Amino acid sequence: MKKLDFFLCMIFTLLLFPKSTSAQTPTVEFKCNMSVQMKDGQFNAATDSIWVRGNFNSWSGFDFELKDPDGDSVYSAIFTNFAEGDSLVFRFVHSPDVWEPINSNRKYTVTDGTNVYECFWEDDSIYIPKKFIHIAFSVNMKYERLAGLFNSDYSYVAIGGSSCGWCIRPMTSTVENPDSFFVKDSIQLQLGSKFSFKFYYEPGVEEKDYLTDSTQKERYFVISQNVFESGIKSYSAIFNNDSLEITPYPNHSIVFTCNTNGAAIINAPVGTEVKTVHIAGGTPPLQWPSGSWPNEDSTKMIRLYDDGTHNDAVAGDKIFTNSITFPSYAQLTVIYKYSANWGLTSNGGANDNETLVGGDKILKLGRYTSSGNVRDTFGIVHITDITKVEKLDNTIPTTFKLEQNFPNPFNPETVISWQLAAGGFVTLKIYDVLGNEVATLVNEEQQAGSYQVEFSSKNNELSSGVYFYQLRAGDFVQTKKMILLR
Repeated sequence: MKKLDFFLCMIFTLLLFPKSTSAQTPTVEFKCNMSVQMKDGQFNAATDSIWVRGNFNSWSGFDFELKDPDGDSVYSAIFTNFAEGDSLVFRFVHSPDVWEPINSNRKYTVTDGTNVYECFWEDDSIYIPKKFIHIAFSVNMKYERLAGLFNSDYSYVAIGGSSCGWCIRPMTSTVENPDSFFVKDSIQLQLGSKFSFKFYYEPGVEEKDYLTDSTQKERYFVISQNVFESGIKSYSAIFNNDSLEITPYPNHSIVFTCNTNGAAIINAPVGTEVKTVHIAGGTPPLQWPSGSWPNEDSTKMIRLYDDGTHNDAVAGDKIFTNSITFPSYAQLTVIYKYSANWGLTSNGGANDNETLVGGDKILKLGRYTSSGNVRDTFGIVHITDITKVEKLDNTIPTTFKLEQNFPNPFNPETVISWQLAAGGFVTLKIYDVLGNEVATLVNEEQQAGSYQVEFSSKNNELSSGVYFYQLRAGDFVQTKKMILLR
């Protein structure tokens, strides 16, 4: 009888309290410590708010707000909007619209049950006193003006920096030098802290990357002991660090040829026909499309042709051509990239489809180069170095010959000479000891005659060692050795 009573009791208990068949909804608590920002005066608990924005709320809105009811400087809130396994990508944002200046987005994977994500704003847990540093910035726009890229009558110069979330501050030209633009600012900085910035001008042109050194894309300086004690800092620069040593004098007309025979368009089916080719780049008149290379940015692209026009040699041979003129005082290093079938359904789903990210081509112009040819193959990344090729006289040699470079060894420049007994297509290339091509000095049709070209190791950032240069002219091929001493 007792056993029967026990089993009846168990059944009654199960009926009253059935076992849950579903997992508990996960909770995620975000906690952000704002104590350092409060001490720095960057966040006011009385007037400012803080939110979480990420891939779960379209990186916008005010629904995911954190609060600090106990006044301990830790802002937090618990949310039940997520499921187990969700991958959260996010940043903290405080009013008015200041995003955490961290190198990469925060990430968290939701697990079953209780989840807590806790951090300091900007991962900065140590308060270091700051003081206002009075900084005078100036930038010279001479070479942008000479290149026809900048006109102060309808464009303005500005600076953007890390101190204000990369807000843009207009600069003013000086009476003494209309090419020089300046702005003064007082910025709270710490001893030893790094201030990052870039110069800009309308319409939407920013400086190229790595102008201070190779460690950071933006310009920067570090607050030294002397600067911190004096509270004064001045910074002067030339836009893009241009100088007469790196900008040419003449306009140069460069014929770009892109061979698409056998080319593969990224993400498109093998064998997809290349119907159109466009070129983009960072040196005007070349332009880069915006982020995802949208179809509407076709006006920023320059088209190459395969119809016998625009310097195209043979119509319909899938070798696309166009001549592009770069203005005098333009940058000597041209970074560019091709796009196949722009805006067509056969482009693999994207207009940026020649190579993966980082696969840009590079053209190095000589300071006095007025014309040249670039022969590319779609999808192959390389460097073309067009320098000043001089024809020495009108005498027609009786033999083909490649001379020994002079001086040899050299640092950093040397001259290479050759003679052609007959005209034809000529290439002169530099190789390292492993056979890797490091520069193309000549890649064009040349008439019979004697020529020389100056090769600078600066253009290619070469290290000391043995290099080989090879001349090809029709059936004639000759290779010689040269030595670079740093």
